[in-house]
Amino acid sequence: MIFNEIKKEYLNLDSPVLIVGSGPAGISAALDLEKKNISSIIVEAGSEFYDEKSQSQYEGQIIGDKLESLSQSRLRQLGGTSGIWGGWCRPFESYDFEKWLIKKKDIDPFLEEACSILEIQNNFRTSSLSQDVNQIEYQYSNIQFGSHYKEHLNKSDKIKIFLNSQLTYFESVNGNITNAVVNNNDKSIKVKSNHFILAAGGIENSRILLWSRIKNKRLLDKELPIGKMWMHHPFIYGGKGIVYKTKLNKRFSKKFLDYEGPVHFTPSENFLSQNNLLSCSMHIIPNEDKKLKNAKQIIREIACFAPKLGNKLRMFLEKKQLYCGNIKMHLEENYESNNYISLDIKKDLSGVPLPRLNYLQSKSTIKSCKKALMSFANFCVEENIGRIALSDDIVNENKIQNIAGGGYHHSGGTIMGVNKNNSVVDRNLKVHNTNNLYVLGSSTFTSIGYVNPTLSIIQFSLKLSKHIKEKLA
Repeated sequence: MIFNEIKKEYLNLDSPVLIVGSGPAGISAALDLEKKNISSIIVEAGSEFYDEKSQSQYEGQIIGDKLESLSQSRLRQLGGTSGIWGGWCRPFESYDFEKWLIKKKDIDPFLEEACSILEIQNNFRTSSLSQDVNQIEYQYSNIQFGSHYKEHLNKSDKIKIFLNSQLTYFESVNGNITNAVVNNNDKSIKVKSNHFILAAGGIENSRILLWSRIKNKRLLDKELPIGKMWMHHPFIYGGKGIVYKTKLNKRFSKKFLDYEGPVHFTPSENFLSQNNLLSCSMHIIPNEDKKLKNAKQIIREIACFAPKLGNKLRMFLEKKQLYCGNIKMHLEENYESNNYISLDIKKDLSGVPLPRLNYLQSKSTIKSCKKALMSFANFCVEENIGRIALSDDIVNENKIQNIAGGGYHHSGGTIMGVNKNNSVVDRNLKVHNTNNLYVLGSSTFTSIGYVNPTLSIIQFSLKLSKHIKEKLA
């Protein structure tokens, strides 16, 4: 059930698991625990719908290179940031796990159920078009967790959600979390449980742990690198592209992945390895950004210089035999030691310090992007399947720095690893040197790859749910 207020009678509920955050990570974990006949409580800082006053609590400073503001890139309400996500879904590649403590095979068993939660097909094809270039397939989810699962959550007798309930910090005794101290409607309330899952997002997870360590010096080891090794997905406009669907189909026959919507390419694992590059993906999108020219405008420009070619392209576009549009790129980012979350002297209305994000864009990220895009452009020429025009920002080496935007896919800060010297959580997402505190979400990611993180986050939610059931058993 969903409540706006925590009353005394609710504090005695027999719920062995308390989850902080009602985004995709928290709700997915609760739904799976429910299937296992395990009760849970979710505390959500926001209300059911967007509220400007509540959203202002997500403000924070960004020091360094420009990113989307912290109050605009995450959402404080039931369902979390899924209320504004684009729905792009694809699992991590195997090579994305080179720096991880686990491998792709450890979360693959949870892919089918994760797809079911997102109501998408478990169909993510990859086709090798050449030694250097792959075509890939995404699935697109329309699920906004708050609105979609509201009715189910309201009827559930295993899941209790308390809105307007901001976790401020944890209390503990001898490595065991005993209470979550929650601010509910300006009242400080202590909520007990046996297992605590922090699933508040890629900024809040670090902020809450940092504040908890200050409030309770015996709770978290001072050596834990909380807030460090932060990263995100830079987005970049790479240029314009025209690729002939009919030529792709004819040239690559069974290798060509024929589907509706934008066409997606990535550099191959072999290309990345040989050139020591970070991964990226390239998407030819007809009309996504109003600031950029759409497919018809691009063809109109071509027609001004080459009328016959322009008319031919227009005909192909109308018959859906042509991919034409802006090239949007999602870039992998290496975590850097100088990218980290700390606490500001300014505090929110609950008395918790606001976050400070120190961020400098990785030069290796942008250079990897340029080399991959140039390789793809050469591939299109060599195979005579289309032409790619790189943007001036990509071509000009002097402008190569700080041209990527984004800042929506917050990752790192509580990364997974072997011990407290290089990580915050272990392979089961348990915080080092604690017995019953787990962190869930992309803040635990050791690398981010090129894919959007939500699908993988849900896979980890299901993996943690399984682990907790085993612990309770």
